[in-house]
Order: sequence, then C-alpha cells, then structure tokens
Amino acid sequence: QAFIINNTANWQPGTLAACEAVNAGKIGTLRHINCVFAAPLGWLFEGTEHASWSSPHGAMLGNGFGWGQFSHTFAWVFKVTGLTPKSVFAVSTASKVTGADLWDGVTITCTNGCTIMASGVGACPDHGFKVVGNWLFGSDGMLSYCGLAGSDNVNVPLADSPAAVPGRSSRLELWLNDGTYVVGPPVQFEHLDQTGPGPGSLDAFVRACRGEPYFDGAGPLEGLKAVATIDSMYRSIQSGKLEEVVGCEDL
Repeated sequence: QAFIINNTANWQPGTLAACEAVNAGKIGTLRHINCVFAAPLGWLFEGTEHASWSSPHGAMLGNGFGWGQFSHTFAWVFKVTGLTPKSVFAVSTASKVTGADLWDGVTITCTNGCTIMASGVGACPDHGFKVVGNWLFGSDGMLSYCGLAGSDNVNVPLADSPAAVPGRSSRLELWLNDGTYVVGPPVQFEHLDQTGPGPGSLDAFVRACRGEPYFDGAGPLEGLKAVATIDSMYRSIQSGKLEEVVGCEDL
C-alpha cells in the first residue's frame, strides 16, 4: 500500500540529501528552524475570480497563503526533520480585497522542544521565481536550503527569470562545528520539467504499484503534520492566543 502526496519539493535531490544529513545526525539535535516562503501570487489570493483560494468555506476558519502555499513549507520541514508540532502561535495581515491571509508569521513548538519560525508572503514582486529559505540549526551544525525557485504559477517565464541565470542557482549547504563545509544539490522546489518521466512523486507511485522500493517524500505523516499545523495557525490568528496542535498527540 502507498499513500503519496504530490508535494513535489519533497522528492527533489536536495531534499533527499537534506533528509540523509539530518537522519545521519550530521547537525546533531535540532534546536531551531527558520523558514521563509515568498510567492508573487497576489493575482491569485486577491483575484475575486479565485475565491476558492481566498475565501473560507465549510468549517474553514481562514483561507489564503496558509492553505494555498504554506503546506509545501511544512511538508518539507516535517519530512526532512521528522519533528512533530505541539503548539502554534500565529499572526497575519489579510488582503483588503479578499480577506485572504497574505503575510503570515508563525511560531511552532515541537514535541522535542525545537522551535520553528516560519514567514509566509503571498504577494511580492514577480520576477519569475518564489523565494525559498530553510535554515536548520542543530547542536553540531547547521543546514541551509535556500534560493530562488522557479515556478509554474508566476507570470514571468522561467527563461527570463534570474533563477535561470547560469551560476545563479543556490545549493544545499552544510556547516558543522568541527569546521566541515559541504555543498549539495541545487535548490529546487517545484518540478518544472515538461518532458521525461515526471516528478519524483509520480515515479514513487509507479514504483509502489510495481512493488519496488521507493523514496517516500510526502506521505500521510507529513500530510497530517502540515494540515494540523495550518489548522492551528488559523485558530491562533482568530483567537490571538497560542493554540495546541490537534491530531498529532500520539505521533
């Protein structure tokens, strides 16, 4: 059986390398994580014709950057680190047009005491890329996975974007307390190649169907943690208080 979520960033080579480094204890015990995710998606979150991206429906307490983009950041962090969220405090500034949360500040405390600070920006200049920043700080070192990531839902073609300039690509970086410095794969987030076999999530699905081993980039565990975190984020925005994460108590 396989349960695969199409967070394509979680199958990128840099993500796999980050997972391996953290799981091998390269940076020691995780103490703090800082994340920034900025996307030029004002046209989406403030476009009245895209109400499903900006207006709450059903039992939703809010809608916007949290559900629309932050799920990718949280799925990535929880996959690479294996951390489990315990509580969330969040503040947000909403669009004056649609009410969608566009600028979010989120503080997450995990069950092991590690803290996560996450900044989300849903409206920034469109130069053909999203800004991805993930810094992991541990007792023995730090890991960085940060850069300008091409995207298929921005208005500037990737070929005209600074993210496509040769030599401009950022890479996974690892600094250890013993002086070791390691450079890994390029920073990639979305799968943009329109040729070939498709994203890693599709490859994993095919391998699972064939009974072959596969890298589980994003499964039910990462999905549950991400959704529970975002649910707590919106509850905190509404209450103005720290909110406990519901659904991850037994993980």
